Amino acid sequence: MLRKFVEKSVKQIVSEASRSFDAVIGFGRVTGSSLGDNNGSILYDIEGVGFDANNTQDPAFTTDNSEIRSQQEVYSALGVVGRPPASAPGDYPDLLLQTMHARVSDGSIPFAFRDPRILKWLNVGGAKTVPKEGQTAFAGYGGSFLSFETLDESNGPTNICVLYCPYSRDENGVPQKAHMFMLDPTAGNESIALVHAEGLAITMTKENGIVMTAGPTTMLSIAPGKILGVAAAVSLQGSVSLGANPALAVPLLPGVASPPSLSVFVSP
Repeated sequence: MLRKFVEKSVKQIVSEASRSFDAVIGFGRVTGSSLGDNNGSILYDIEGVGFDANNTQDPAFTTDNSEIRSQQEVYSALGVVGRPPASAPGDYPDLLLQTMHARVSDGSIPFAFRDPRILKWLNVGGAKTVPKEGQTAFAGYGGSFLSFETLDESNGPTNICVLYCPYSRDENGVPQKAHMFMLDPTAGNESIALVHAEGLAITMTKENGIVMTAGPTTMLSIAPGKILGVAAAVSLQGSVSLGANPALAVPLLPGVASPPSLSVFVSP
């Protein structure tokens, strides 16, 4: 008898707690967004499932128990702002920005968000590679992201930082090109790389210095005490000094195979 009473009491307490939670916190989909007159604040239109419409006089609840809230001001992390794109024709309702919102006397406050479209673009083609374990990222709707991948180095944890921008997608949505900026602190591979999708790149490493490439046959390398340039044609405009002592350089004099020049100076 006592056991049944306790079980009934616990169920009642859980039920009351659940109803109390539902009365304060709601889940919904963002069906539209705009910028408000109040300092350009972001406003969301929210469609969600509310509690029993028969037990409330709130006009935001419709007869099918859908909760409709329009022009609700968004609260988000400091310095993070954004608006979702409009849904595309044929999108399922689940492919919309999803939100948790707190119910207040004059509406709702959206404060937590999830959008399956972002993960879909990050893992287009079903790759399921982003995020990795220990990786955080700030991602956009086109598959671009700024990520921080955790490394456990011997002198403490650090991150590989990557800014990645894919584009030129094939018929399956898989990007064929991408720009990338990477900071890699991995021991033995400390490097900075700025890579253009068409093959241009600037890399910086301790071993090779600064290397700039503009295709397979054009390169400029700058290392301590050494500059190396490789190209089919090199043009220098302006006064040019050649030799170990530019301050002592004199104009190039005519020779057997060279004309005189007042812009090229040579020194011993």
